[in-house]
Amino acid sequence: MRTNFSYLEKFLLKIVFRFEFLNRVLFDIENVFLKKKINLNNKIFITGLPRSGTTILLNTIYSSDIFASITYRNMPFILSPNIWLFFTKFLKKSTSTERAHRDGIKINIDSPEAFEEVFWKIFLKKEYIKDKKLVEHNLKDEVLNEYEKYLELICQGRKKNNYISKNNNNILRINDLSNYFKNSKFIIMYRDPLNHCTSLKKQFFHFEEMHRKDNFFQTYMSFLGHYEFGLNYKSLLLDEIEEDKNNLDYWLKKWSLVYSHLLNFKEKKNIIFLSYEKFCENPEFSLRKILNNNGISKKIKYEKIINNNIEIKHTSDAKELAYKIYYEMMDLSNNG
Repeated sequence: MRTNFSYLEKFLLKIVFRFEFLNRVLFDIENVFLKKKINLNNKIFITGLPRSGTTILLNTIYSSDIFASITYRNMPFILSPNIWLFFTKFLKKSTSTERAHRDGIKINIDSPEAFEEVFWKIFLKKEYIKDKKLVEHNLKDEVLNEYEKYLELICQGRKKNNYISKNNNNILRINDLSNYFKNSKFIIMYRDPLNHCTSLKKQFFHFEEMHRKDNFFQTYMSFLGHYEFGLNYKSLLLDEIEEDKNNLDYWLKKWSLVYSHLLNFKEKKNIIFLSYEKFCENPEFSLRKILNNNGISKKIKYEKIINNNIEIKHTSDAKELAYKIYYEMMDLSNNG
């Protein structure tokens, strides 16, 4: 996530923040006047709680250069990937800088990012976004049809026949998405609960501090549908737990809630549970197994991925429940 914006970028973004319908208008224009018939081959959807390794997985697969995805070059007219790409093609590749999380991951104008939530916000009229939570929801066929057209427009602009995305909020709609895109891969990333929840807690307060200092950045994250941390925070699936966010048990309970929900879909053949630890240990083996040796895994530029887990001592009932769920997912990964 970027934090450095020029005055011109801020001016343009503020217009889009205020008139969100502009994205929908441009999307309709592209559909009518620019869209070409395109057949998509591979579609990969990455999801899971933030801090589970979803960005590392996205960047690794994207390095194959055979997938299209939404990138920072598509901002702020995210739903018109061809019209806006015409203007941004004159922008040279920018210097990579560390993203807002301060976790060592660097981004530039051509880095893929979780921007497609803007589509769902507009087409679902924000009905799933409540005051303090994001709720699970069903998708009508007409909306799914429009979403498929959107993916085709993205691939058309990038001249690719494969699509990949990362979207944590797809947790809320994974059932309908996996039913509609039956021949696609849905990869659910998960991580050792104590390390995962410690990272969630750290980022929550990190973004809270940034939001207090920069109201524009807070608005920017809301526009993108990012409610994971800071003053924008909204709970996933159920009502907010009335507990201190400084308490690690708060995050462990949230972790268990989300991943126990995702385990309801473990029988689906196109849903895959991938361990952060296993992926860091041997990314090539993990992806060769997931991608079924169809040639994609051979084109990926594998780099050494450092497992940032550390030993954390903590004892509670919330921890016990989280690890019970964690080991169930590990069994799925090992037997998949």
